[in-house]
Amino acid sequence: MATSTNQNKRVHFIRHAESVCNVLRRELKAYKLPNAVIPDPGLSYEGMQQTNRLKEYLGRTLKPEIAICSPYTRTIHTCLLSYGSNNVVVSPLCGERVSSCDDIGLQASYLQGLFPMLDFSSLDEIWWYVQDGIDSQQEAVSLIAQGKLEFETNGNVTTRMEKFYDFLLKRPEQNIAVFAHNDFLCEFLSKYFGFTDSHLDNCEVFSANI
Repeated sequence: MATSTNQNKRVHFIRHAESVCNVLRRELKAYKLPNAVIPDPGLSYEGMQQTNRLKEYLGRTLKPEIAICSPYTRTIHTCLLSYGSNNVVVSPLCGERVSSCDDIGLQASYLQGLFPMLDFSSLDEIWWYVQDGIDSQQEAVSLIAQGKLEFETNGNVTTRMEKFYDFLLKRPEQNIAVFAHNDFLCEFLSKYFGFTDSHLDNCEVFSANI
């Protein structure tokens, strides 16, 4: 855990719990098998156990007023199981850098049906980064299976990080939890808080003042 500046607002940046894709990638690599296309996976059994430990830490120690959550299923599951569904804002600004199959999200209308306790009305139907002309998850999956899906540019990620930092600064709450992803968080925390590692463990928390 680390602290950045001496301002009053405290933000706890949390990587999601272990996902099914995290597990399968280890197994496929171990047995030298080709990668499978697994869009927007949920949590593994171990991931659900990790959220129990995170829930205790959030409730007893961090006590955030609000949670900001990426719209991917793995972050939503982590948030709901460890923080709950009250005072949750879903924001694609802290979604993962789109660079692999598990970064192809579910359309906003599908998410609303799966998680009716949360509000997805501010999201575009296709809210994650895709090239022009794609209007469904199925089309994005088809393109990535063919090796034709364009991944997110550095410029787009930088713009999202800037917007997300501004978004956090403007929030009225003074104690905020952010549920997000390894690659996005490592880049974001490096840019704004001097984070030097290239990896966060599942459910690892980095706390900073802004």
